[in-house]
Amino acid sequence: MGGAVDKPETDAMTEILVFAAISAVVIFAFYWIVKFKYILPLETDLEILKSRFNSFVLFSRDLLENTYVPESMEHYRDIVNYYMVKLNKIFPQSTMFIFEKNDGMWKLINYLRSSKTEVNIMSLYKWDIFNKAATYSDLIHINLDTVSGGNDVINLFRSLDCHYLIIFPFMNLEKEYKRIFVLGIEDERYLTPGDIYLKFFFLHINSIFKHSEKNIMLKKENESLHHELNALLKELDAAGSRLIQ
Repeated sequence: MGGAVDKPETDAMTEILVFAAISAVVIFAFYWIVKFKYILPLETDLEILKSRFNSFVLFSRDLLENTYVPESMEHYRDIVNYYMVKLNKIFPQSTMFIFEKNDGMWKLINYLRSSKTEVNIMSLYKWDIFNKAATYSDLIHINLDTVSGGNDVINLFRSLDCHYLIIFPFMNLEKEYKRIFVLGIEDERYLTPGDIYLKFFFLHINSIFKHSEKNIMLKKENESLHHELNALLKELDAAGSRLIQ
């Protein structure tokens, strides 16, 4: 009788252990499925966001620490060029351009490129998008893959593998801007980070120009007054010499 009672208990215990083992395997498998399918991608995205955030903090801190109000347009140009070099290190596969308005046309006055294709500096281009950008105080996005046909400047961008453009104006003169900055990128993944950096870049260099413009005007007025004063002193000196004679 005792042996008949022990066998069902043993079978029940075995079933419980088997069920527990199967449950542990299922839970373990479920955990790793969730880990690989959901948690790891989220952790990877988080690390990427942290890296981008730290990079942006370093970039913005560098710009702010090296900011000064320029006393001439040459100094202002040097500041913009310095920022372009910093941006080029963050987006090494990009190509950056600066165009200046010149009698209804847009002259390429500076660029940093990632490809080996030679670009003709000081070439003149005409594009309605540039004219729109000169009156638009924000970033403009262009997907060149959706632009049919092309002109000289579009062909220039395409020859440098620029599939996407981010454009913004700077150097505000009265009702429109005198220069525009263009970031040409090949991969759509860089559009969002490019927006973050260029938005800060756009606000920063336009703010510097707004303050520097007053200083430059005051400096020119002081130089003009200085020349006039020197000329007046020379005339007085000459008049004094004639009176002595």
